[in-house]
Amino acid sequence: MGRKQVWDQADVLARAMRLFRHRGYLGASVRDIEEATGLHPGSLYRVFHSKEGLFCAALDAYNDQVVQGRVRAHLLEQPDPVAGIRSFFTSTFETGLDPD
Repeated sequence: MGRKQVWDQADVLARAMRLFRHRGYLGASVRDIEEATGLHPGSLYRVFHSKEGLFCAALDAYNDQVVQGRVRAHLLEQPDPVAGIRSFFTSTFETGLDPD
């Protein structure tokens, strides 16, 4: 029987996303991931299977927690769906220009 997981997956994914956002996928080494998330290599590979698996899981979590809510908010604030989508992408583009 394996050991019980004692870390919070949402926290690990948030920490990984911050690391990838600041260093980029290629710039983030497995050692960097271990330090940022506090995971040991065995846990990292058992749960996410690879660096790419962690990256995809972090993107999925970001989409679920941030992007979908922002899309909904823009759609509700605008008079029609096309204007809502346009507003979302304009806002996203402007946010992407912000270095922070």
